[in-house]
Amino acid sequence: MDPKNISIFEEQQNSTTFISECPATCSNNEETFFVRSYRTSAKDSSSKLSRLSIIVRRSLKIGTKKDVQTVVQQKKILQDKTMPPFTEYTDLRPEHFIVPKYGMLDCLNKLIENKQFGQLKQFLRENNWPVTHEIRKNLWEILISYSDNEFESSKFFYREQIEFLLKSKVQNFRPAFLSEPGIVVCDHGLKEIGVINLQRLLIGNKYVFQSEIAVYASRYTFLSMLKKFKCLPFPYLVRLIDCFLFEGQKMLARAVLTILYLWHKQQISSVASKVPVSVETFLDIGFSIRRFSNSTLFRQQRHYENKFWEVVSKLRADKNLRQPDDRIYTPVFISKIIGEDAAKELMSALPQRFQLETPKLLFRLSEHGTSFVQLWTRIEEVDQSMLIIKSTNNDIFGAYVSSSWAERNDIHERAKAKYFGTGESFVWRLDEELKLPIIYTWSDQLCDNYFMAANDKLLIIGSGGGDAIAIRDELVEGSSRASRTYQSPELVSGGQFQINELEVWAIPSSI
Repeated sequence: MDPKNISIFEEQQNSTTFISECPATCSNNEETFFVRSYRTSAKDSSSKLSRLSIIVRRSLKIGTKKDVQTVVQQKKILQDKTMPPFTEYTDLRPEHFIVPKYGMLDCLNKLIENKQFGQLKQFLRENNWPVTHEIRKNLWEILISYSDNEFESSKFFYREQIEFLLKSKVQNFRPAFLSEPGIVVCDHGLKEIGVINLQRLLIGNKYVFQSEIAVYASRYTFLSMLKKFKCLPFPYLVRLIDCFLFEGQKMLARAVLTILYLWHKQQISSVASKVPVSVETFLDIGFSIRRFSNSTLFRQQRHYENKFWEVVSKLRADKNLRQPDDRIYTPVFISKIIGEDAAKELMSALPQRFQLETPKLLFRLSEHGTSFVQLWTRIEEVDQSMLIIKSTNNDIFGAYVSSSWAERNDIHERAKAKYFGTGESFVWRLDEELKLPIIYTWSDQLCDNYFMAANDKLLIIGSGGGDAIAIRDELVEGSSRASRTYQSPELVSGGQFQINELEVWAIPSSI
């Protein structure tokens, strides 16, 4: 074995030996070593679990009350070598680590070129690169592109097409089909070409589920293998992604079980956000879980996909029946209460002359308070408006009103009639399963015409038999009853509601 390929660092506090070697340089009969905090050779594999158990017990303070002790790796950084940030979106800069010696890019490339995927998996698992290690400039890019030979050619083709379209001065707008399920992903500030490549890489490498049934079943797959995690510290998350990019969904499941394994007399969120063991121990626990393979995960996923196929098919069919034929050729409004699909359907239900512009937010209870004075000051001058209400019981409902709330101050008209508005108004509630609004409209032949009423401390929408929406005194609570004006039932269960959030949107008219 070439001694040049081995770097040994003995730490004074605990005399722990770190050994690192590029696996691609090892012969068939030699043992492959990686940077570790306790492993020295394959001969010690029989006592690996016992040592791991000791580390975990110490970390969790089981049996003793000693402080958690983890291996503190000393590092030497070349102070005279200042590197640029990893990307233009961060100030985090790479650092050059001399001790201990970590696996480098040439080793990674050799493993990929030689298709030594078993050793590549171990290489990623065992090399505990710090977050700022210089290998991270290229590590993830190599892992996600090694199986995508057409990446560069497709990138240049896309750029050529974009340049051609820009030079042709075509009108740019966001058609509604781009917001259909499965199209939009979280781009996290990426440029347009980055979003396209991200979608392609995630789908091509099977990092994300592609079908609705797979997504629906995955929640039960992970539930059957215990609950999912969140809030991992950044260094843990980075190391987890190192392995995830090569091993896929199985790596996430291992992390789930590791967090549950570490859970001892603490809340799971506390364990997830303040992991009581080192990064190396965290990954070692996950890798030591036996009888855990892609086939196991696949069987569980397939089981729940088959089990819930009919449920998802019915939901999809119901949702397709609910989709309006009209297309919205303007961006939908972004609400904190409802999703984009629900917002799009509400816009489709508006009179067509009001579908040409995006609604504008006028009032939000969490920002402007519970006072009727603030509400009327902000909304009474607009001609049409949309109300969206979320109760403390998570009921979501609202209304579109076709007249200005300022009409409540018309003393001459209010002496004749308490109610005002037109038959273009409607009320609605959100279907809990489909997450789409069920809309109740007015029919002049069958319904009363009590559309809206208000004073300084009162707001009513839809009446006749009962008020569809009624809020009195303060924007804190209200009631909903069956209304003959819109032939609507109670919009909330029980008829009474406490307001958790309320939004009022102006409906602009370009005519």
